[in-house]
Amino acid sequence: SRYRVLPGAEDTDQKIAWEYLLPQTGEAAGRAALELLAAAAGPKGEAASPVPLAQVEELVARTKAAFGNSVVEVILTAAYRRGIPFRFIDPVFPMIAFGQGAAAKRLMTSMSHSQGHISTLLTRDKLLSLQILREAGFPVPSHELVVSADNAVAVAEQLGYPVVVKPANLLRGQGVSVNLSTPDAVRKAFAEASAHSQYVLVETHLPGLPYRILVIGGKACAAMRRSVPMVVGDGKSSISQ
Repeated sequence: SRYRVLPGAEDTDQKIAWEYLLPQTGEAAGRAALELLAAAAGPKGEAASPVPLAQVEELVARTKAAFGNSVVEVILTAAYRRGIPFRFIDPVFPMIAFGQGAAAKRLMTSMSHSQGHISTLLTRDKLLSLQILREAGFPVPSHELVVSADNAVAVAEQLGYPVVVKPANLLRGQGVSVNLSTPDAVRKAFAEASAHSQYVLVETHLPGLPYRILVIGGKACAAMRRSVPMVVGDGKSSISQ
C-alpha cells in the first residue's frame, strides 16, 4: 500500500488517501477505519473517548482475516515499482494481467499462465507429490490417507507422535494442523481438515522452519521464512500480559 496527501482549500485542511493494490485489502482497511472512527467518536454531542482494547483487537482480527494474499501483494508491489501496468481480471481469486494487449502475462494467486496443467495438479495432490519425490530419491515423511477420526488416531499411534493432519488435495495451508501429540488433538485436527476436504492425510511431523521461495524465469527472486508465533518475556509479566 501507499498513501498520498490530498491538498484541501486551506493549508491545514489536508486529507491522506491510502491506496491498496489488492481491492479486498483496501475494502477491509476502509471498513476497519470507519468502525474505529465511529467507536472513538461515540454518540453525537459527546466527547471522543478511548476505544476499549478488546474492541480494537477484535477489529484487527477481523480485518486481518479479510486481507488479501501476501504473495500477490509482493508481486504487485514489485510490478508497481518497475512501472509494469497491471489490471484485475478477477479480484476474487485474484487473477491479474501484467502488461498490455497480446503481450500481457496472467497470474492467479501465485500461479502463472506458463505453468503446465499437470504440474498444477501435482502441487494440489499431496499423495502424488510425495510419491514422485520418493521415486526421485528425496526423503519424505511417512503418511497415510484416513477416513475418520478414529482411523486418524490409529494411524498417528502407528506412525508415532508428533504428527501432522492435513487435507490431501489443497494448497496454502488450508486445514493443516502440525505438531500434534495427543489423540484428542488428532481428533480435533481431523474435524478441521475434513471441513475443508473429504481427503485427509496423517503424516509424521518433521521439525524445522518452512520456507517459501518465489521463482520467476527460473531464478529464485525472493524467500520467506515462516516462524511460529512466540513471546519474549521481560521477567515480570505473565504471557498474556
